[in-house]
Amino acid sequence: MKTPAERVMRRTYLSLPAAEKAVRRAQARGSAATLELHRVVPYNVGHELHGDEDGGAR
Repeated sequence: MKTPAERVMRRTYLSLPAAEKAVRRAQARGSAATLELHRVVPYNVGHELHGDEDGGAR
Protein backbone atom coordinates (compact mmCIF):
# COMPACT_ATOMS: atom_id res chain seq x y z
CA MET A 1 0.00 0.00 0.00
CA LYS A 2 1.19 3.52 -0.71
CA THR A 3 0.52 6.47 1.56
CA PRO A 4 -0.59 9.85 0.17
CA ALA A 5 3.09 10.88 0.27
CA GLU A 6 3.92 7.91 -2.05
CA ARG A 7 5.66 5.94 0.71
CA VAL A 8 5.27 2.17 0.52
CA MET A 9 3.82 0.56 3.65
CA ARG A 10 4.15 -3.16 4.39
CA ARG A 11 2.28 -5.29 6.91
CA THR A 12 2.68 -8.95 7.75
CA TYR A 13 -0.44 -11.02 8.32
CA LEU A 14 -0.31 -14.62 9.50
CA SER A 15 -3.59 -15.61 7.90
CA LEU A 16 -4.79 -15.12 4.35
CA PRO A 17 -8.33 -14.02 5.34
CA ALA A 18 -6.95 -11.23 7.53
CA ALA A 19 -4.64 -10.04 4.75
CA GLU A 20 -7.44 -10.08 2.17
CA LYS A 21 -9.71 -8.12 4.50
CA ALA A 22 -7.01 -5.49 5.09
CA VAL A 23 -6.45 -5.10 1.34
CA ARG A 24 -10.18 -4.67 0.72
CA ARG A 25 -10.40 -2.01 3.46
CA ALA A 26 -7.40 -0.13 2.06
CA GLN A 27 -8.76 -0.26 -1.48
CA ALA A 28 -12.15 0.98 -0.23
CA ARG A 29 -10.28 4.00 1.20
CA GLY A 30 -8.77 4.62 -2.23
CA SER A 31 -5.28 3.27 -1.49
CA ALA A 32 -3.32 1.32 -4.10
CA ALA A 33 -3.16 -1.83 -1.97
CA THR A 34 -1.91 -5.19 -3.21
CA LEU A 35 -1.34 -8.58 -1.63
CA GLU A 36 1.92 -10.56 -1.85
CA LEU A 37 2.22 -14.12 -0.56
CA HIS A 38 5.51 -15.31 0.89
CA ARG A 39 6.45 -18.68 2.34
CA VAL A 40 8.21 -18.52 5.71
CA VAL A 41 10.32 -21.54 6.59
CA PRO A 42 12.47 -22.19 9.65
CA TYR A 43 16.21 -22.20 9.06
CA ASN A 44 18.75 -23.24 11.68
CA VAL A 45 22.13 -21.48 11.30
CA GLY A 46 23.69 -22.46 14.64
CA HIS A 47 25.88 -25.26 13.30
CA GLU A 48 27.04 -23.29 10.25
CA LEU A 49 28.02 -20.23 12.28
CA HIS A 50 29.48 -21.78 15.41
CA GLY A 51 30.85 -25.19 14.42
CA ASP A 52 30.87 -28.46 16.30
CA GLU A 53 32.90 -27.49 19.38
CA ASP A 54 29.85 -26.33 21.35
CA GLY A 55 27.09 -28.12 19.48
CA GLY A 56 26.28 -24.98 17.53
CA ALA A 57 24.72 -23.21 20.53
CA ARG A 58 25.61 -19.71 21.66
